[in-house]
Amino acid sequence: MSVVSQVQDAWRVAAKELGFEFEAPFEIHGQKGHASFHGFVRHVGGPKGALFFACETFKENHREALRLAEAEGIFCSLINARVYRAYDREVFLEVLQDWGWFGSETERPSWAGKIGGPTSGQSATAVKCPPSNHSPRPAVAHP
Repeated sequence: MSVVSQVQDAWRVAAKELGFEFEAPFEIHGQKGHASFHGFVRHVGGPKGALFFACETFKENHREALRLAEAEGIFCSLINARVYRAYDREVFLEVLQDWGWFGSETERPSWAGKIGGPTSGQSATAVKCPPSNHSPRPAVAHP
């Protein structure tokens, strides 16, 4: 099983355990083209959800896909595949809380708190990530 498949499976477990919607793989189609992402988390990261690529080296070239997501106003992140290849409740809660909840109040999971994330009301795109030998935490750039 590929590392990307392991990450996707871990996110499926997290979605079931923590009560959020997840799809993988996920394609977006915009005016400037289309791209396939490793995963999509609905209602977090921004009003249009969060897309991600699971990176092993952070040398992978996802530039065009990230530009497309940015043009469509969708939050995007490059996550460390080594960190997210197995479900760890605390690790997944940390990234979900960092990305913030943007869904309806009636659907808000208990872990989401009462306010949106650091990108509330904005769209953000993570386009620059540190090398994988840095912190094992997910790399997310907010404007």
